[in-house]
Amino acid sequence: MPAKKAAKKKRKSAAKMIAEARKSVAKKTAKAIVKAPRVEVMPKVTKEEAEQRTEHIRDLFQQVGRAWWEIGKEVDRAVLDRVPEALGRSFSAWAQELFGEAWLRYRRAFLAVKALKGVPETQLIKISEGNAYEMRRVPEKLRVSPEWVKKAIDMNNFAFKTATDKFIEKKTGIHDPMCKITDALGFNTVPKSLHDIVKEALQLAADVVNCDMTTKQGRIDAFEALISEAMTTYQGGQDLPAAKPNGPEVTASDDE
Repeated sequence: MPAKKAAKKKRKSAAKMIAEARKSVAKKTAKAIVKAPRVEVMPKVTKEEAEQRTEHIRDLFQQVGRAWWEIGKEVDRAVLDRVPEALGRSFSAWAQELFGEAWLRYRRAFLAVKALKGVPETQLIKISEGNAYEMRRVPEKLRVSPEWVKKAIDMNNFAFKTATDKFIEKKTGIHDPMCKITDALGFNTVPKSLHDIVKEALQLAADVVNCDMTTKQGRIDAFEALISEAMTTYQGGQDLPAAKPNGPEVTASDDE
């Protein structure tokens, strides 16, 4: 009598493999990373005031047509007054509860508003969110200059990023080189099921940060958003609200 064939092992779904991988990476990262001690800060508002401020921002977010800079300004004020801390939350947890899947987009808006402090509101409203975010790479004193504000208003996102890259390379002599992503990953192929999930994740990220997936830069921006989300998640709530932009920056001394 022929021996029975061994039962075929059921292959795990890509989604299940990713979930297990996330748990494994999070566990290893928690052991490997030596976290800097958190500095305790005192909120500048009471818990009741923090709840009211949070509700006000939520109302703005839900109103159709509200500009990125308007909500970004309110988030900036809330961070300065330690509203998340008054509610016992980290910035990331507070922002995710407030904006849901769109939290990364409004985190970008918050960073853009911080970068463009000093630009009159009459001009700020004419600058696209992408150009405002890119402006963080320009020296602080130039961000409010008529020349750079005009560029940010008149140029589309691609043209403005190109102008910023050329300016930084000229001032620093540093060109941000392109590297093969396979060098970082250690592989260049993935299962078809995972490939489809990656494409879907990139598109979701592109929708959140409002970038064009038909362009190479748009796909890079979407990938950056995914990596930023993973870094924030795996750092166990450690916040990076002042995240550095891609590539070299020009400091005040570079521009002198």
